[in-house]
Amino acid sequence: MKVIEVITEEGYVDTVLGVAEQFDVTDYWCYPLERDDRHVVHMLVPKELVQSVLDTTQKIISANQRSRIMVMPVEATIPRVNDLDAAKSSSKNTTSREELYQSIERNARIDKIIFCLSCFRLLLPQLAC
Repeated sequence: MKVIEVITEEGYVDTVLGVAEQFDVTDYWCYPLERDDRHVVHMLVPKELVQSVLDTTQKIISANQRSRIMVMPVEATIPRVNDLDAAKSSSKNTTSREELYQSIERNARIDKIIFCLSCFRLLLPQLAC
């Protein structure tokens, strides 16, 4: 399961809540932010629905520069989700596109150690002579 958190202006809240109802997410809740006119919508979503809910929500709020979507993993819930549904979702390895992009970006960086090892590998044949 994942929690999708959507921070958006008040005019988009009913539409985002409609997405939660459309996909029949496990649970959702909403509250206003104290410092401005935006609201926070949290949706507890099974892994197999995360990408669909993200795509639909992103289409809705993409025109609003003040909106943000965050995806967070869920360690456990009380009460527990039906064990059959949990077994089904854990058997599939579903990762959202955004999570894949973040992972690729994080792992594609060249750090100092890789750079030093590459230089050492180039210099090693010359030192052996």
